[in-house]
Amino acid sequence: MGGRRKMDRSGEHGELRRMMEDFAKLMISSREDGSAALPQARLLFSRRFAGHMADEAEYLRGLVASPGGSRLLPIFRDYEARVSHLRADYSAHVRKWTPQDIDRHWPEYVSAVLLLQDRFRTLMDWEERELVP
Repeated sequence: MGGRRKMDRSGEHGELRRMMEDFAKLMISSREDGSAALPQARLLFSRRFAGHMADEAEYLRGLVASPGGSRLLPIFRDYEARVSHLRADYSAHVRKWTPQDIDRHWPEYVSAVLLLQDRFRTLMDWEERELVP
C-alpha cells in the first residue's frame, strides 16, 4: 500500500455508503427484535471507516508529494480540515454512546448516528467532486 497507488475511491465510498444504509436499517430491526448485531456492525463500520480514512490520506499525501502535486495542496488542506472535524466528532460520538446510553436514549442515538452519516456522505460527495479522481 503505497501513497502512489491508484485508489478506488468510488468503490470504497460505495461500500461505506452501503454499510451506513445497512446500519440505519439494522438500528430499526435490531430495536424491534432485540438483536445483538448492532454493536458488531458498529465495530465493523468503525474499523472500515478508520482504515479508509488512513488509506485515503496516505494516497492524497502521495499525490501532493508527486511532481506537479503542489497544485493540490490547498484542496488537500481543505480535505484535512474537513476530515479532522468529522473524525473528532465521530470519536466523541463513539465515546459518548456506550451500550447503556444507547439503550436509555435510543431516539437520540439514532438521530446522532443519522446526522454523522449525513456528514460523512457530504464529505464523500465533496471528495468525489473536488479531489483528484
